[in-house]
Amino acid sequence: MVLVAIGEANIDAYLAFIFEEADENGREFMATIDLRGAVLRRRQDHFYLEDSRPAASLSVDRKERPDGSLMVSLTITPKGRQSGPLLAALAEFLAVEEKSAPRLRRYRLTAPPEMTMPEAGLARLGFAARPGRVKYVRDPGPPNEGEFPGAEAALAKGYAIAEIDEAMIAANPALFATVTDIFNRGFAGQAGISARDEAVMRERLTAPGCGTLLAMKGAAITGYMHFTKLAKEVLVGEYASVRRHWGSGSVDLMCRRMAALVDERWGGPIVGYADVTNAPSCAAMERAGMRRAEEYPVWELRVEAGAPIGPIP
Repeated sequence: MVLVAIGEANIDAYLAFIFEEADENGREFMATIDLRGAVLRRRQDHFYLEDSRPAASLSVDRKERPDGSLMVSLTITPKGRQSGPLLAALAEFLAVEEKSAPRLRRYRLTAPPEMTMPEAGLARLGFAARPGRVKYVRDPGPPNEGEFPGAEAALAKGYAIAEIDEAMIAANPALFATVTDIFNRGFAGQAGISARDEAVMRERLTAPGCGTLLAMKGAAITGYMHFTKLAKEVLVGEYASVRRHWGSGSVDLMCRRMAALVDERWGGPIVGYADVTNAPSCAAMERAGMRRAEEYPVWELRVEAGAPIGPIP
């Protein structure tokens, strides 16, 4: 039993493994991004091997928190959604961590979609369920009366919505740098999310099957919203606004435009995800006529400064 870091020598086998283990929506989404480049850039992905064969994939993200603690976000996908390899990969990972934590650490494990987590086994490793993410769904159809209540106020304040296209890109060489800055200010400090550079943002926002809306006030970009057509639904992958434009109604205006575009082009449901604790994001989706469909917990191990990391069976 061993963890093997992913690099140029085994990246293709790793990508084949995670595509095979993903659900239909996951494969659709991964096809829209440079997953190979992302894995090689972050250098935090591993194979978990049993008898020299891949039994799970493991990805790590480490984030310094404002309080000086360290958040270690883990995503483990075992072959065939089996709990044994998941627990073994997690135990192997903890075993190669520092034997004691020099400061407070929180290890957070996210479950693969539609996997029943082995609660007893995770408890033996010291993990407990915590509120995680919530999935919102908007049923097919155009914008309805009563939805997007801030949209008209945003229009009255001078906001407008534009969809990124080739003409806009040509006319504004700083477009992707601006949107990258908005993303990094809004997301890059969060657990499990790494900062992006302009090239990565350009590739992501212009990928086939995707759309990106910009909230504008005059010539200034004040926010953006990115969505992706999946097999059976449209995923709102991210949206963000410059802080001084919070509460302006511009997010409702983007949501209304996006709902109309989705209805015109594809006619399917819209889905989005938010941390349970992210009240503004949850409220924005509820204003857009979206309903809570499912909640997904995360599993957390808290290790105090100076305490041993474990227990390891």
